[in-house]
Amino acid sequence: MKRIIMLCAVAAVVVGCGGDKKTAENEFYGINNQMYYDANGEFDTLSYAMGMQIGMDAYVRQSYLNLDMDKALEVVKERIEQTEFDVESLRENQKNMEYFVMQRIQPYQMARMFAGANADDSVLPSIYGGEFNVENVSRWYGYDVVSYLHRSMAPMNTYWFFEALEDSKQLTDMQSVDCVMRITMEQMQEAMQKYMMHDFIARNEELSREWLADIAQREGVELAVCGEDTMYYRIEVPGNEELMPKFDRDSVTISYDVYTFRGFPIESTEERASRYRDAVDKLRQDTILSDSVRNVRIEQALVDAENAAAPSILVGNFAMKGAVEAVKKIGVDGEITVYMPAALAYGSRGRHVVAPGEAVLMRIKLYDVKPQKMVPMPGNSQIRTIPVPELTPVKKTPSLTPVE
Repeated sequence: MKRIIMLCAVAAVVVGCGGDKKTAENEFYGINNQMYYDANGEFDTLSYAMGMQIGMDAYVRQSYLNLDMDKALEVVKERIEQTEFDVESLRENQKNMEYFVMQRIQPYQMARMFAGANADDSVLPSIYGGEFNVENVSRWYGYDVVSYLHRSMAPMNTYWFFEALEDSKQLTDMQSVDCVMRITMEQMQEAMQKYMMHDFIARNEELSREWLADIAQREGVELAVCGEDTMYYRIEVPGNEELMPKFDRDSVTISYDVYTFRGFPIESTEERASRYRDAVDKLRQDTILSDSVRNVRIEQALVDAENAAAPSILVGNFAMKGAVEAVKKIGVDGEITVYMPAALAYGSRGRHVVAPGEAVLMRIKLYDVKPQKMVPMPGNSQIRTIPVPELTPVKKTPSLTPVE
């Protein structure tokens, strides 16, 4: 379902223009754009392959959307030269696209599946209507395309990128690709795979190391050794030194934001909470549910929003090893910024919008700590921690019954 509009489902593509590195005020590396325009340049397979991939989605795989691609490409051209990620716009657009998919695309596809591939559109739910009009959705789509391009770092001649999109208008189905386009489907896949599985990963790892080396020289930044790996951190607010988490089994109440080292948002407790608040607003406008059911759902959504904004978690349960160590360095009401290599974050395989080997930045605020339970040990007046035992299944030896 993600493939319908969320272009992240396909292998990541290109970039914007300019190559400005981060300033002293900006902790992120930036988009690292390497795009250029040269109408007289020789044919570039990778640039064409990237445009071809998006064109096949828009004009064939998702043709039932009847998008206004001129509107979509206006947005691409307006924003393709950005050098920094616009986090708020990214989040707003993602939210719009997710609502569109959930409220319009999913019901349409479900009905289409039950009605059959040849069903008349007049008997299917409408895709467009209200705020989900063709112009809005087309612009959201264009923004999704350009943010998708910005997450990659391929040197791309935009002339050939847009030529591929223009050629894609002539496609009638996937079988026509090799006849219409200037490269075959196989050549497109080979170009994309070579870049994404080798060049992109290598470049990403190189820039991550460069970013961390630069961060290490900044004022107030300290080094932390975590096993065989190192990370950097800066304590923004120390917090209460008498109320600090010390053990992995301590429970902490926190809020956090995580970004790639280039500034693309990965996850945020506040963003999660805002989804529940949006749900509350929609429930309050609902005219179908009974008052009692609506009130129950609103009450639950408000509780979920509060829990999402400041979740409680065992220190050792953080998905990122770097976060486990970072939260132990501040007290209640403290704040810390952590700069982690991939080994202490999402690893060599990455995750969703995080590329393999990509460094990340995480900001943490600590609101409360509940230390692990301490109980008196038998025969000893001192208070000690009882560790949770590791249980190993015992293999039962089968009993042997004598054969008569």
